Amino acid sequence: MSSNFSFFYGKWDVLANLGETAEKNVYHDPHTTVMKLRLFAETITKFILASENIKEVYGTTQVDRINTLRREGLLEPELIDIFETLRRKGNVAMHEAGYGKTEDAKALVHLTFRLSVWFMEVYGDWDFQAPDYVEPQEEPKIDTVKLQQEYEEKVRLKNLRIN
Repeated sequence: MSSNFSFFYGKWDVLANLGETAEKNVYHDPHTTVMKLRLFAETITKFILASENIKEVYGTTQVDRINTLRREGLLEPELIDIFETLRRKGNVAMHEAGYGKTEDAKALVHLTFRLSVWFMEVYGDWDFQAPDYVEPQEEPKIDTVKLQQEYEEKVRLKNLRIN
């Protein structure tokens, strides 16, 4: 599966990796997806502040960063809403084991993609052409027990032929 966030590779690998990890976990661990997307959003706010030469003091929280971006007029209300949604949902996921449903995780990945496209257009490359969003697909689960049994059977049959 190609990631919706692969356009970050080369310039912001950490964002590409966080986005890809979030996508890969949508179906089998939506809780991890929500936490990774929260971290993704926090990382983008740090990059924006650094790009705008806005210094952070020790102990700055994500709420502080979002409020600074709002106060400085750097974000449209829709983007602030996305950052706030990712922050709130991510906070719940950090404190409640098992939080998150697949459908919510898929919606948050899509919101994060929209945020990513904006970030890339403004802070990455003015000529950036956003790829179409592709909803993550569930990957088939590998039955490792069955694979192990098949392997052992093949080894047993091979040994019978040798003896």
